[in-house]
Amino acid sequence: MQELFDNTANELLTSRLSAAGYIASPRLEPSIVPFTSGGVRTFIKKEYANHLVSYNYYYRNSIDYFFGADAIAHKGVVHTPLLKNGIRYHIFNTHLQAYYPTREHYTEITLAQCMELKNFVQQQVLKGIINADEQVILCGDFNIPVPNNEQESTFLFTKMKKILCPQFAFVNYNLNSSGPQHTFSKRNIYNKRKRGASDLDINTDAVLFFHPKLSEPSELDNELSVIYGDIQRAIASYVRHKATIFSWWRLAKDNRTELTQFNKKLALLMAQADELKTHVTHMNLQFE
Repeated sequence: MQELFDNTANELLTSRLSAAGYIASPRLEPSIVPFTSGGVRTFIKKEYANHLVSYNYYYRNSIDYFFGADAIAHKGVVHTPLLKNGIRYHIFNTHLQAYYPTREHYTEITLAQCMELKNFVQQQVLKGIINADEQVILCGDFNIPVPNNEQESTFLFTKMKKILCPQFAFVNYNLNSSGPQHTFSKRNIYNKRKRGASDLDINTDAVLFFHPKLSEPSELDNELSVIYGDIQRAIASYVRHKATIFSWWRLAKDNRTELTQFNKKLALLMAQADELKTHVTHMNLQFE
């Protein structure tokens, strides 16, 4: 569950699922406002989690403290290990930064949170909590637009994959689809009041596998991923400082132009890096 904000609904759901044989991880706790939790909670059948242990991480990159209460909600990720049929699984459940019409730049914050999510998973590996032969599954509401004919949404999705790097593989759990599953937020009951929703209102609810062993054969990808992550951190910082409470979190026209230029340069960098990787791979094959 990624939007279990309401306390009454949380208690009712916990009670009903407990009676049905499920045990729940702790819900992400509130930050500065008592009644706004992180809304993320994982329910597992009791036979697979008799001694449930969970690990929480709260995102440092956030925006929108009043208009949509997104940062106040204290978003983050819940890591819940479980044992099924002799195999240890690690479920990472998350809900990333939301965005609103006229605030598409919020996705830059979402991408910075992707970087934090990746780092959290890797830290759990380094700590020995996750072993190389165990299964790691990431799921949740990523709030990244699905790639389509719209150039910006396609680029944002590409940035997410570059930041996460090849260690994270999308699961195609809809057999009739060639890509990750997604929902249309403009069809959500809560958002019926929206007018003229854009392509960026197509959100990705995704499942990914993480492969710890892939860190060795893809050193160049990992190095590039770190570079892309550092750039994304800088872009997210720019957005947070330019989208202030005094502008209702909208970016001024010159700031939007500057952000577009940032991303054009990053797109060029990515294209050049891909070309270099292809060249290096070709040279290595010739050498062998």
